[in-house]
Amino acid sequence: MIREEMLKSETIFEGKIITVKKDTVRISEEKSAYREIALHKPAVAVVPVFDEGIFLVKQFRYATGEFLWEIPAGIMEPGENPQQTAIRELIEETSLRPEKLEHLCSFYTTPGFSNEEVIIFISKDLHHDSSLQPDPDENIEKKLFSLGELSLAVRNGTIKDSKTLIGICFALEKIQQGF
Repeated sequence: MIREEMLKSETIFEGKIITVKKDTVRISEEKSAYREIALHKPAVAVVPVFDEGIFLVKQFRYATGEFLWEIPAGIMEPGENPQQTAIRELIEETSLRPEKLEHLCSFYTTPGFSNEEVIIFISKDLHHDSSLQPDPDENIEKKLFSLGELSLAVRNGTIKDSKTLIGICFALEKIQQGF
């Protein structure tokens, strides 16, 4: 296999969350091709675990036209490490601060056209902290799902968000191991 080499890059759009580029790449000694790439800052998500279940937030997602149940998440701010982002987002979206935070997994959401990476943590020993408020453009509903409710919500398609599905799968395994 040959690692594709960029020959030319053109920025098509530069926004708050993504930058879109059209790159010309060499795919073999004699061939080139175009690649449309959405560059995205790393995102961080947290699976907040209680003895009674897992805490999720519900938000309207304009791109899908739907309200989605999700694990708390957000984009890393300049100067933050993933753990700091996880704690900040958890407090902003749920008013919960974790005593325990552990890395679960990292993955690329759509590597065919985007470099967006999501880093997921699991948190435990949560306590109330209202020092940060949700972002002004967020309208969030919160709910603690029992593990039975969560399992049903995954199976029946109530939960459609990929980071949430992946986070729940990893978290359930961790919980079974005694996290």
